[in-house]
Amino acid sequence: MSTERFDTYGFSASDLEEAHRFVEARLGLNLRQRDSSYRGVYYALRLPDDSGIQLYANEGDSHVWKYAGYGVLLELSRLADMDSLRDRLLLAPSPAILLNSRNIEVPDEDEDETCGPP
Repeated sequence: MSTERFDTYGFSASDLEEAHRFVEARLGLNLRQRDSSYRGVYYALRLPDDSGIQLYANEGDSHVWKYAGYGVLLELSRLADMDSLRDRLLLAPSPAILLNSRNIEVPDEDEDETCGPP
C-alpha cells in the first residue's frame, strides 16, 4: 500500500488573479490558465503521473459549499513534497489557509488484489 495526499487551501479574498500570483511566487511554479464550462477560468498544473494543482474561484457551478467563506480554492493532489509545499504556502504573511488535508491508502500496482489462497 502507498499513501496519496490531497490538500485544499482557501483564500478569503475572491481575486483569482491575486491568488494566482501568490501561488506561483510561493511555489516557484507556472500554472497554465484554462477555461471550462464547469469551473470557468482557472489555473492548473498537471504532471504526467496525474498529480497536480488547481486554483479556481469558489463560485458558480464549482462552488464548494463547505468552504463558502473562501472566494478562491487551491487543490494540491499527490505531489512529491506536499509538506514542503504546505510550509511555503503558509509561511507568514500568507493569505492562504489550509482547509483540509486527507491521505488515501491505495494498493501498489504489483500487489495481489485477491483475498485468500490462490
